[in-house]
Amino acid sequence: VKIGQQIATIAATQNARIESLNLSTVEAIPDDADAIFLAGSEVDLEERHIAMFESYWSKHQGGLLIFLNPTVNTPNLNAFIRARGVAPQDDRVLSVASIPGMAIKKTFDVPVALIPGSPITRNLAGLNLQLQGQTQSLEVFTDNDLLEAKKIHPLTLLVAGSRFWGETDYQEET
Repeated sequence: VKIGQQIATIAATQNARIESLNLSTVEAIPDDADAIFLAGSEVDLEERHIAMFESYWSKHQGGLLIFLNPTVNTPNLNAFIRARGVAPQDDRVLSVASIPGMAIKKTFDVPVALIPGSPITRNLAGLNLQLQGQTQSLEVFTDNDLLEAKKIHPLTLLVAGSRFWGETDYQEET
């Protein structure tokens, strides 16, 4: 099951709904939006889109749920989220399987666990999630005075399975 479908299912259990929004056809994020969910954009956001996100953020300070596509260069989106305490890393989360007599194989489908104790994940205990395809590590600035002054509180919500790590030489053949 794709992560977007998983999120839609989770949202439905929380009496929330997800609606599509084509940023190219609107002038602003709707005022009744409680959160923005951006699922693996295939292109970087244009400056106009970033301005819409900035306006929404300053007016509503709603939630942001952004899944990055690590195979796409997104400097505008990366700068937007970095200013809010999350920095994408130049790596790929993976594991390596080694079976005697066979070639070593990289595994990119990452089982993840929800961090317990967060007000965001408290009702999702026991949920099994897997990030499919290539993913990248994120540095989350949880103790940053500048962000605190702006009332921005980034949280780590997911952690990769114990056999997985952020590999910086991900383009090398194994």
